[in-house]
Amino acid sequence: MMEFIKSLPTLSNLFVIWVLLYLWLRFRTYKFQRLVLITGSICLLICITSYVPKLIVTTIEKHYSVLDPQALDQNKTYFIHVLGAGYNLNPDLPALTQLGSTSLSRLSEGIRVFRLLDKPVLVTSAYSKYGLESQASVTRKAAIELGVSSQHIRMLENPSTTLEEAQAFKSRFGTSAQVIIATDAMHMSRAMDIYRDLGYEPIAAPTNFQVHFGPKAYNGLSMPSYQSFQLSNRIFRTVLKQGYYLAFRARQ
Repeated sequence: MMEFIKSLPTLSNLFVIWVLLYLWLRFRTYKFQRLVLITGSICLLICITSYVPKLIVTTIEKHYSVLDPQALDQNKTYFIHVLGAGYNLNPDLPALTQLGSTSLSRLSEGIRVFRLLDKPVLVTSAYSKYGLESQASVTRKAAIELGVSSQHIRMLENPSTTLEEAQAFKSRFGTSAQVIIATDAMHMSRAMDIYRDLGYEPIAAPTNFQVHFGPKAYNGLSMPSYQSFQLSNRIFRTVLKQGYYLAFRARQ
């Protein structure tokens, strides 16, 4: 039930509410109905074209730079926490193919950093909501398939949210551990805030960048597309979760 409730805040549902509000006002207040129609249409146009969503995402993703592990103190032990992001359990397949694309991207970044450090420990986390093999376990197996020694991997198999992952990390390793967070660039700000609130000075290892502005990249006028709407929805969900955490933190 909780998973269903968490899935409800989306742009799609927001625009459904907008349409229902417009229809409800249709035979009531003409001026307010027109205002709802105009503002909703403008918001929809912004969300389904790429210019504004890409600018917003770029601003969010540039907050933390790509990590250069060789610039770190190689005498320290670093715990690289690969945050969970979904998987499809199928024991007949290699662990790598059971991970979702986001989880795989986070693991790839974690292993990249791992291989450039002298004293690394890879930490995998996340539970199974069905009580089966956890995502932490599947991610551990995937890391081993990619050449990481099992002796350098630790698991946190019970967390279901980013906050719980950070709390489980603290319970297992204490606040003296130097943690490197491997997660999406859009997710990184919230993850860093959570770890800081728990007493850490975390290091960011962002990955899974949604916008790539290379030498030939273009971000001008574009036709409406579902991809742009998906990007807008990611912004909406990211801002909503960050706002929820800040409100939650303020209550503590």
